[in-house]
Amino acid sequence: EDEDGNYSLGFELIILGNAAENNIAIKNIAHKYISELGDVTKETIYLSILDDVKNEIVYIDKIESKGNIKLAAGIGSRNPIHTTASGKALISQFTDEKIRTIFKDCKMARHTKTTICDIGTFINEIHDLQARGYAIDNAENEPGVRCVAAPIFDYKNKIAGSVSLSGVLSNITIESIHDKYASLVKDTARKISIELGCKR
Repeated sequence: EDEDGNYSLGFELIILGNAAENNIAIKNIAHKYISELGDVTKETIYLSILDDVKNEIVYIDKIESKGNIKLAAGIGSRNPIHTTASGKALISQFTDEKIRTIFKDCKMARHTKTTICDIGTFINEIHDLQARGYAIDNAENEPGVRCVAAPIFDYKNKIAGSVSLSGVLSNITIESIHDKYASLVKDTARKISIELGCKR
């Protein structure tokens, strides 16, 4: 607001505009790769980013399952960090202290009987993710749905998004994640990261 009581656009809008431009760039680059992953696996594929103001994930692209069962979350939908494989992947560069700070202000609400609601257990889960390169949501967000996700890195080697594969428990077993799906998801994330300029 200026001295005359009129309003003009401020620098905050430039920041928001840059963030939107980055997200569009990721979506444009990633779409063909997540489409290929969907064709190979026949499962639902999501591209997600982190809203670090609301501490939520946002789905910015989706490839529908080729099967009869469709998952409800669509483009623009949001979910908590702690209940989703994508959320875990998106914060996997955060320090333990930063993760504790996030969940001091943001409750770890229970969505299913397997939701991780203990901060110590959750941080251990992030450590496992860091060691193996992928995250698992073992029906923690939605009953009957299991997911695996891997982070996408930008040219600064910072996490810019995540790729996840989701399906019903009968299709996506823990064994099939470790033996098959995790490597496919990680490879998709790696291809997108390379196009974003990642040198990892």
